[in-house]
Amino acid sequence: MKHRRTLRSNDVSHGPRRPHQGGLTGHGPTGLIDPVKAYPPKTSPQLRSCLVFWAPVWAALASGCAQQGSSAATDRHVTRGLEASERSVGTAAPAPRGDSAAVATPERPAAIVDGTAIPFDLLRPALTEAAGALALEEAVLDILVQREFARAGKTLNPEMIQAERDVLLEAYTSVGLASSREDAGRLLAEVRRSRGLGETRFAALLRRNAMLRSLVSDEVRINPAALDRAYDLRYAERYRARLIVVPGAAAAQDALTRLRAGEPFGVVAAQVSTDPSADRGGIIDAVSPADETYPVGIRLALRDLAAAGAHVPPEARLSAPIAVDGGYAILLYEGAQIPATPAPQRASVEELLQRDVRLQQERLLMDQRARLLLANARVSVLDRALSTAWEARRAALRAP
Repeated sequence: MKHRRTLRSNDVSHGPRRPHQGGLTGHGPTGLIDPVKAYPPKTSPQLRSCLVFWAPVWAALASGCAQQGSSAATDRHVTRGLEASERSVGTAAPAPRGDSAAVATPERPAAIVDGTAIPFDLLRPALTEAAGALALEEAVLDILVQREFARAGKTLNPEMIQAERDVLLEAYTSVGLASSREDAGRLLAEVRRSRGLGETRFAALLRRNAMLRSLVSDEVRINPAALDRAYDLRYAERYRARLIVVPGAAAAQDALTRLRAGEPFGVVAAQVSTDPSADRGGIIDAVSPADETYPVGIRLALRDLAAAGAHVPPEARLSAPIAVDGGYAILLYEGAQIPATPAPQRASVEELLQRDVRLQQERLLMDQRARLLLANARVSVLDRALSTAWEARRAALRAP
């Protein structure tokens, strides 16, 4: 199975460069702060802003909306950032409640198969290899954030935790993925099931986000330029496109030659692209020219292709290879996505835009704070299997 890398923007406006995360359409590495896709394959800006931290959970939730009601669309539009960081976790559903979900002990096995007990000790090495590094990372961040929160003299209360849950639910309705709070709750439950976010991890995620949001809230600065971008992200036209990302210039030229010779873009993307969108034939969510989470080169190329129109021959709708983080990208422009309704007057949505900008800035600041805490933490892993997984994860997060 190909390793999917995520193309991200290095624009200085987004602060320090993030560790590589898994694709142009994927989000951060750990989702430590975001429970419902990061960053990212692409996510609606409003939804992304509600999440935070690398991909594990919040980073998960983010992604524009496509076909409501479809589980595939839900996963693609709501959980992008989670893909890279939680792939090893699989799609385990939350454990059932009651005695059958009781904690395994030396006297009580983890499971029984046709009368044969499976003790937890037998599962432990495999669980450690599969997801131990992610679990450790979340536990480490829990400790660090709680320490920072206490040092700031702050107190966590139930209202703050509920507010984090509300932010998630409102994000679903804000971008049209859900028509009501009940629908949003069902979508959130589906995302949690698909990503193995049971009660323990989800509760920890909400606590982390609540504390981090409180720690960075005074650092938010809202300016006219940010409000203009927020308006365009909500209401301006977007570009529909497909994407291929490959590691080197030679591979990019080979892919472009195949495309110009008439091979379907989806086939070539599935065969050679390292972006998570390869599994969908290179299809990505519609890109807004104002969305700075995409590299400048990507947005400028789409703008130029859009100027030529969508009715020219396919080869004329292909971009030249574009240098991006981790390789080269090729785009196929498929047309403009025009808003279904006319954009409202700017003044009538000022409060909404203010909220969008605040959530986005809080997300970035929370992400930066969490990364800084982890980068400065001294973690000694004593378990051999866990140590191997931990070092591999740390190396992956440091990779260019």
